[in-house]
Amino acid sequence: MKKFIACVIILLIASGAVFFFGWTQFKVGADSCGVLVSKTGGVNSEPVLPGKFSWHWECLLPTNATLKIFSTKPHVVSKTASGDLPSADVYGSMFDVAPNFSYRFDFMMTCRVASENIIELIRDGLVADDESLDAYIDSSCASLASKAASHILTKSFEDSSFRSESLTTSELLSLVNAAKDFPHIDFTHFAVTASRIPDSMLYTRARELFLEVHKFEVKESERNKRMSELLNELQQLSSGTES
Repeated sequence: MKKFIACVIILLIASGAVFFFGWTQFKVGADSCGVLVSKTGGVNSEPVLPGKFSWHWECLLPTNATLKIFSTKPHVVSKTASGDLPSADVYGSMFDVAPNFSYRFDFMMTCRVASENIIELIRDGLVADDESLDAYIDSSCASLASKAASHILTKSFEDSSFRSESLTTSELLSLVNAAKDFPHIDFTHFAVTASRIPDSMLYTRARELFLEVHKFEVKESERNKRMSELLNELQQLSSGTES
């Protein structure tokens, strides 16, 4: 009887150990998800979520599996896109006091990556851990900010009354094709919080003046070159006559 009880206790302990080592749910906290990556099965297709029971036999094999923990909290990202209009310094030299042809846009974005999309990012080799997920989101937001700035500048040159701060989240996201370029990221807020746009009419006029002056200088250079060639020809003819 004692042997039987001992065997039952051993079996219960072994069963408990097997259950504990394979139980993955308790390792994942609130606002997080886990992704099981194993040598035997690769990236598991089902995320490990808090409050949802999960058990994986892959964890029973030593050094076989790793449970990667990722935050699913929304990310609030601020980005600035700034620079000078093309050839701003060249066109500005047409004035006694060079005008400011620089631009700047401050953006605020709120986004998150769902657990199933984190799995896709890992499989695509774009993300390996929570730190690289943060870096991926940050670089994605920087790319969208740069793209948005370019589109806004184009619109402001087409319509001087256009105000970038009036753009809604859906308008901005559509403008930069966010859903196409970054389908794994869910953007819930995208706005221009501040902007500085150079005078489009002044810039256009400065460019026209520069092109006019450059065209005149080219013609003048060609005329001087032609005059020099004619003088050389006359000198050669004169030398031939004298001989």
